[in-house]
Amino acid sequence: MVEKLKKIVFVCFVVISLGAAIWAYWTVKKLKSPKILALTVVPDSCQVYFNTTDFYEVSKELNSQSLIIDKLKAYKEIDEACTLLKKFDSITYNNELLKEEIDDNLIHFAAYNALKDWIVSFNTKQLGNEKKVLEELNAAFRAKVQKQDFSTSVLLNKSEIYFNVANGIVCFSNSKTILSKAFSTKSNKFYNSNAYIKFENTLKENNLCNLYINAKQNKNLSKKTNAYYFLNESILAGNMVLEPSEFKVSGNLVVDSNHVLAALTNEESQSCETIFEYLPTNLNYFEAYAFGSYASLRKKMQIFFPGKNKKFWVDKNEKALYNLEKEFNENISNQLACFELNGLPAKFIMIGSVDSIKAKDQFKLLSDSSFSFNQHIIYNFSSGKSQKIFEPLFSLKINCMTIHDGQLLFSERIDHLQQLLQALQTKDSLEANNSFISYKNDNFLSKYNYMLYYSPHNYEEQINHVLNFKNTSYTNPINNLKHFSYTIVNGKTDFDFRLQIFNQAGNRTDVQNALWSSNLDTLANGPAYSFINHITDENEIIIQDKKNNLYLLNVRGGKLWQRNIGQKIRSSIYMVDVFKNEKFQMMFNTDDFIYLVDRNGKDVKGFPVKLPKKASSAISLIDYNQDRNYRIFVACEDGKIYNYNEKGYQQEGFVPVKTDKRVQLPIQYFKVGSSEYLVALDVEGKIYTFGRKGQMKINLKNRSIQDSKVFYLNSTNILSSSSLIYYDDKNSLINKINFNDKKDVLKLDIESGNANTNFVLIDENREIDLLISQDQNLYAFNINGELLYQHKSSQSIDKAMFYSDESKMLYFTLNETRSELEINDAHTKKSTIVKANALPMIMNLFNDNVRYMIITYGNQVSCLALD
Repeated sequence: MVEKLKKIVFVCFVVISLGAAIWAYWTVKKLKSPKILALTVVPDSCQVYFNTTDFYEVSKELNSQSLIIDKLKAYKEIDEACTLLKKFDSITYNNELLKEEIDDNLIHFAAYNALKDWIVSFNTKQLGNEKKVLEELNAAFRAKVQKQDFSTSVLLNKSEIYFNVANGIVCFSNSKTILSKAFSTKSNKFYNSNAYIKFENTLKENNLCNLYINAKQNKNLSKKTNAYYFLNESILAGNMVLEPSEFKVSGNLVVDSNHVLAALTNEESQSCETIFEYLPTNLNYFEAYAFGSYASLRKKMQIFFPGKNKKFWVDKNEKALYNLEKEFNENISNQLACFELNGLPAKFIMIGSVDSIKAKDQFKLLSDSSFSFNQHIIYNFSSGKSQKIFEPLFSLKINCMTIHDGQLLFSERIDHLQQLLQALQTKDSLEANNSFISYKNDNFLSKYNYMLYYSPHNYEEQINHVLNFKNTSYTNPINNLKHFSYTIVNGKTDFDFRLQIFNQAGNRTDVQNALWSSNLDTLANGPAYSFINHITDENEIIIQDKKNNLYLLNVRGGKLWQRNIGQKIRSSIYMVDVFKNEKFQMMFNTDDFIYLVDRNGKDVKGFPVKLPKKASSAISLIDYNQDRNYRIFVACEDGKIYNYNEKGYQQEGFVPVKTDKRVQLPIQYFKVGSSEYLVALDVEGKIYTFGRKGQMKINLKNRSIQDSKVFYLNSTNILSSSSLIYYDDKNSLINKINFNDKKDVLKLDIESGNANTNFVLIDENREIDLLISQDQNLYAFNINGELLYQHKSSQSIDKAMFYSDESKMLYFTLNETRSELEINDAHTKKSTIVKANALPMIMNLFNDNVRYMIITYGNQVSCLALD
């Protein structure tokens, strides 16, 4: 009993001690944590504010992954902002203390004075650590300490930045005035403003980046643009998402009572689908409003915008001898759109009518004359009497109108309206535009009250009016922006909105729906290979063209370098770390040399290695113990197999293996227990097994077929069940030769014929499977001869591959003559064809857990989303 009591007392003591320790830890931590939040020093009246808890991820997405930002860097202001951000990233990331301070910390950014001045603030991790942090900042930024209690550093184009650390807050700014306001208790602060309080919940959400824009503060916005009309007197806040080919912001919008959108408050939202049924398919712009009642909406607008079209409607009412305006407004259905056709620089307005017969009578009273055109009646005003009937929603001057398919159409010019009616004869609506519908399904809100869509590359001049940036290149920065949309719908209190921009490859690309395309000097000479930038951990792409130029591209398709190596690469391009320092090189062979090239395109010392004779096989790179002590095996035309080490020397102690006939397939390696075997196969089918020193090991009498295209080593824990597997296409046989020299044969239930075979993992049993392409047929079998998949292509198949992940099972077949790659989805049974000269490389290109295809076609390398 006493012993039990002692144990209970001891347990209680431990629990109490542990609890006290935890309490003490959190108390001390709380005392050390900054008490003043970094947000509270941000001065008021900012035009843009955003925050993030992962500065380095945002920096990476902006500078390394975003195809949109990459193009917009042609604007001087954006390029300088991104360069400055990159320098901040580089300096702080490489400083252990500063990196620790910024990691997983809430960073605040605000911009003022037409975005020319800015401030960045964040809390130090511990109160009392300010002096040490400031010392590290001064050292890292090579700063000069000023008498005004701040430090200064020159980072970009001789422009100074200023920073200080006080009260547990770090502040950077390019303006002494802004920085002084931050640390002044007398200046107004952003977090106390009504604007911030309105969006406080949104801006505190746990997103990668939250964005706030106050267009009311932007006095630099051109009044000549639609952007002024719809952004002025508005404030928005939401979650910003940067993807490689997209920029999205979703959140809440507040407008002043004198904003045109204010009239839509509490108006019933409508489905996007109904308006798309009537808009023509060949659009590059449309703008639409949705409401419960147009008559009610007009009454609101008379309050907000009095006097619009008053004289026009007084005259028309007197002519009609009744309230024509009221009847006209009541006959309009609940959606109103303005649009522009491709190739026709004219805008049109379209609205639905409740009663199209009544609309004809109203048009007679509204117009001065009419005439027939292609079974339509066009009503028009007398010369000089054009009217902005739908102002302030649309400022289009209307001279003529007609009715088509129950929709009322309005135009400024009669000839433009006639061209529109001719275009509408095809009866193709916007729903027939597959590119638009695919975009719409992913990016539009299901319902809307206001919707704007256009193709930015068609509106360069207007966009430049809004941005007011200086283009420092000869290229059009927005040429690759395919879709822009801005959708607004009434929410519980204010408006909800979604803004999205989508990038596509340049107009000269030959591959549809490519995110980007990069041009080589001449035709690509095979597939692309992946490489990793050891400095940034970003993926890069290696490719060769038919002039033997070798290229390294970044994730956005930009050329980092190119060099001519004189011969075609005949092996895979391997990524290696020969110096064991996490810095990578690329290794491959041509007919005469083994190359080892660093990421700057330079040969590593000792390379290229001249082979004794021309290579008859691609190199095999073998790392016996996974310790980066690489061994390079290659067969040559002199009938010998050579072994080189990672320094480019023939491996000491290895006796070149003499073969009876030419070896054209790469040497393979397998291990059973502690025994190691290297295996080669010559063109007559003889099998060679040898060890690390080149000594022969197993004398197999069984042979494969002549000119075998591929073989696979199935390794187990015992030699007798380990086997060499190959496919005999002339007899439709799977052959297994075990290393006790016994052969098993499995007959497949397919016709014999010339075929290509790949060994891949297809089903979930982790045993290798066979992918067989023959004429127009593609088969997948496991090694026991069971059929896993079958597909008949519309064309002959030269090469095939398989890819799978958690949601996809895709079979790729390539017709080299027609340069067509067919992608077959085993789940959905759908097939897609894209232009390609080689099988694709599939990779997580942007490290965003999305798979992309790198495809070569002609002289272009293109990136396509796998979806």
